[in-house]
Amino acid sequence: AGPSPLGSKPAVPSSLGPKAATPAPKPAARPPSSSGRPASSGGTPAPSAPPHKPGPGRPKRKRDGPLPRPAKKDMDVVLDRLQRKDKLDIFAAPVTEDLAPDYFDIIKKPMDFRTIRTKAAAGEYATWADVKADVDQMYRNAMKYNTPDTLYYAAAENSLKSSNAAFRVHLQKEAEHLRLGAPAP
Repeated sequence: AGPSPLGSKPAVPSSLGPKAATPAPKPAARPPSSSGRPASSGGTPAPSAPPHKPGPGRPKRKRDGPLPRPAKKDMDVVLDRLQRKDKLDIFAAPVTEDLAPDYFDIIKKPMDFRTIRTKAAAGEYATWADVKADVDQMYRNAMKYNTPDTLYYAAAENSLKSSNAAFRVHLQKEAEHLRLGAPAP
């Protein structure tokens, strides 16, 4: 889509010099009202300050403060959406050695929906990218442990693709926040 035109400012031709960018002076007095008296705002006039003009390449607005943490209720909505697609509850709970004796020899960072929800409730996710990383880890683990001809591998592969759509809006908001210059936590 390319860079957004928001925040861009037309360039002043250098041949016009610095005066060309200076705004015209404001009139000193207000026009008279319909009663013939000068219009009044009802108090002392505020000193006029020049309007803020962003520099070249800077956005018009800037968000201050750190990147907001994902809200638990928002994470629950996304996780519910993903977990509804897991009809067989393949990713619902941690894998146990009873189910897969060699699982922990192959998978060094196990992940499942229960663990992700526990981390979300404990406030362990600083960004949506962190949440998505754990969700993707869960699916990649299944693809690493299982062979491509299995139901588990296919479910993980399809779920990994759909996780992008589930997180898209939240990741875009985070990216916008960072693009506008707010410091990350």
